[in-house]
Amino acid sequence: MVATRYAPRFSPRLLLDIIVSPIRALNEVRDSGRWLEAFVFSAVCTLASFWLTLPASKHLLAAMPSGDLKNSNVGPAPIAFAAAAALAIIGPPVLWVIEAAVLQLAVRLGKGETSLPRLFALLANTSVPATIGVLVVGIGVSLHDPNTFTTATDVYLSVPVTAAALIHRTPQEVDFFTSYGIFNVWGYVLLGIGLVRGAKVSPLVATLTLVAISFGIALARTQFK
Repeated sequence: MVATRYAPRFSPRLLLDIIVSPIRALNEVRDSGRWLEAFVFSAVCTLASFWLTLPASKHLLAAMPSGDLKNSNVGPAPIAFAAAAALAIIGPPVLWVIEAAVLQLAVRLGKGETSLPRLFALLANTSVPATIGVLVVGIGVSLHDPNTFTTATDVYLSVPVTAAALIHRTPQEVDFFTSYGIFNVWGYVLLGIGLVRGAKVSPLVATLTLVAISFGIALARTQFK
């Protein structure tokens, strides 16, 4: 019986491979179960994006009738940054665990074979494109004058990398279609390939599962903001 191998070392190369050599990266994830690099990358990029969009966020809050921020001109509030840090650290793993449980059920129904830790690692690493998207949006928002934003919808639409740029008649539509963008779809494609190659499920099962998960995430965005 071959023991499961988890590589203890930390190497940014896996992150680079996800972008330039995804098949090699997915094979490495399948064989080693590595996810720490993707987790650190996610936390750092999320915090960086929060910092970059902070002027726009503070402007929107200050413009709200009940949003009189006493420290609106003195930099980020410590509590707000601490909350963002906690979300950046805790949020992704919690989401990956939930998604891994859903994928595990789909794999069993599709007569595939894998483990929950392997699915967790796969989800972590295939989230790298979406994480890049978060950073790109943060950079894009920071290039705009914060005073030009009047609603959160303006912020979402300021960097046209999602379907919301084409369909944005209502705030709910913006929230929903923001989940379908260049970087998100890139990640879903990688996840689908990982399921087919690593979990041994059919392309049809992988596609249907990812459509269901993406729809659930998009719908959740319209309910919890």
